[in-house]
Amino acid sequence: MRIASIAALPATLLREPTGIPLEETYLEALPDGTVRGLTETGEFHLQRLHLNRPALVAHRLDLLERQQERERTARIETELEQVRQQRDALLQRVPRE
Repeated sequence: MRIASIAALPATLLREPTGIPLEETYLEALPDGTVRGLTETGEFHLQRLHLNRPALVAHRLDLLERQQERERTARIETELEQVRQQRDALLQRVPRE
């Protein structure tokens, strides 16, 4: 649903978005770093706050990339720990002189 005019909505609908979970602002984050309004209120916020301006899109993409890197690092650390445990188990089987 798209609104005909932002000016038609009362300014009191504008909420401070800082710290509010994205789903509570009636917006959906897209993989390309943009957001889209899911409701009339979400579309209002999107347009009124210019939430898809290039700097914000780039910032969201940077955050997404950092999150993906953290997740990748965590997976690698888990795999490394498993390999270390396997190595230790194998070393315990080797007779020592």
